[in-house]
Amino acid sequence: MRDPKKKGKVESGVKYVKRNFLTPRQFQDIHEANTELTRWVREIAGTRHHGTTGKAPLEHFEKDELAHLKPLPERPFEPVRWHEAQVGKDAHVLFDRRLYSVPWPLMNQKVWVRATASTIVVYHEDERVATHQRRGDGHRSTQETHLPSHRVAWRHRSPAYWQQQAEALGPDVAAFVREVFAADEVASQLKVVQSAVALLQTVSPERANAACRRALHFGALGYRPLKRILDEGLEQEPCRELWVTVAPTEPIPRFARPVTELLAKVGGQA
Repeated sequence: MRDPKKKGKVESGVKYVKRNFLTPRQFQDIHEANTELTRWVREIAGTRHHGTTGKAPLEHFEKDELAHLKPLPERPFEPVRWHEAQVGKDAHVLFDRRLYSVPWPLMNQKVWVRATASTIVVYHEDERVATHQRRGDGHRSTQETHLPSHRVAWRHRSPAYWQQQAEALGPDVAAFVREVFAADEVASQLKVVQSAVALLQTVSPERANAACRRALHFGALGYRPLKRILDEGLEQEPCRELWVTVAPTEPIPRFARPVTELLAKVGGQA
C-alpha cells in the first residue's frame, strides 16, 4: 500500500459489512444470503452517504469508476499449489494421495508439481515433463510413454490380460497361469504371474511350454522354480514320478503300515 496510514479506513468497510449486514441476519442457505446481499448493496449500502467521498457509493462507481474497469478474463482464475516431490522407483510422483507418472529417466530425482483443480503439471529443472488430469479413475494416472519399453505391460492389473498373454505363448503356459491364479483365492498371485509370463516371453514357445509342463507335473507353481527349470535346461528332461518304490532292507516294524498305503491316502486327498 502506498499510504499505510489509510489502511484502517480501507478495512473499516469490512467492519461496516459485518455490523450492518451479517450480524442482524440469519440465512437458510447460501442462495438466500446472496439474494439478500444483492438487495442490501443496491438499496442500503450503495445509496448511503459515504463519509470520505461525500457521494453515494453506487453513484460514484457508475460515474467515475465503471468506465475504467477492464473486462473479466474468459477463463476464471484457478488457484495453484506448488509441491516438491521425489520420483519413485516406479516412475511416479505422489501428490494428494494419488500417483502420477513422469518419464522413467527421472527416477529418484526431485521435481516440482504444479497443481490446479483440474490439472497436474510436473516440472524438472524448469522444463515441463508431464501433464495429467487431476481427477480420474483409480489411485494412479500412468502414461505408457513414461515407462521403459520392457515395463509397459506391468501396468496392466487385470488377470484376464495376463491370461491372454499366456494363451498367446501356448496351451501349457496358459494352463500354468490358470493354476497359479487358482492356487490362492485370498492372496493375489498377480505379481507371480507377471514375473512368470515376462520370463517365458524371453524364450522360444517350445521351451516355454515344456518348462510349464514340467512345473505343472511337479506342482511347482512359482516364479523361482520356473526360472530354475529354464536356467538349468530341465525342460528337456523327461518328467519322472516323484515317488519310487524301494524294497526294504530291514524288517518292517510290527505296527508300521506300508508307505504305499500312506501315499494312496495322500493322493486321494489331493
